[in-house]
Amino acid sequence: MLTLFLRAVLLYLFVFLILRLTGKRQVADLQPFDLLVTLLIADLAGCAIADTSIPLAYSVVPILALYLVQQGLTFIALKNDKLRRVICGSPVILIADGVVSEQAMRDTNYTIIDLLDQLRAKDVFDLDNVAYAILETNGTMSVLQKGCFQTPTVRDLGLVEERAGLSYMLILDG
Repeated sequence: MLTLFLRAVLLYLFVFLILRLTGKRQVADLQPFDLLVTLLIADLAGCAIADTSIPLAYSVVPILALYLVQQGLTFIALKNDKLRRVICGSPVILIADGVVSEQAMRDTNYTIIDLLDQLRAKDVFDLDNVAYAILETNGTMSVLQKGCFQTPTVRDLGLVEERAGLSYMLILDG
């Protein structure tokens, strides 16, 4: 039992380190490729934790290999727009100028129920209020409401002067 406990702790720390090195903070930040790598890493770690007959190196080496492949493809995708579109996909405009694109909905396997659900999550309850809705590559939706339905900002109301420069924290945790 102590061996299982130690293997679990060691692999947890190792996988945690690898996932932190990828730079992703939460599942919403993951592209499909990143999610796949994360699931594969979890599976490799889980096998080594549960089966003590498998040497730890049999999980550590493939995890490192997946990490290196993921980092390599990420680097290449930063330099090559075509490869980035293949790996990460492209955002899809589901609503353009207030008109729902049926073809885009079919291409993304989105139903009108899915669309309305995502719009409600963005506090938009009427489809007629939407100018643009874009399905992002990570599965979230960006919504731009028509001008008359947008929430005015303090700047729109002319209540605040423009301020240039960055804010600096003078006191932190004190």
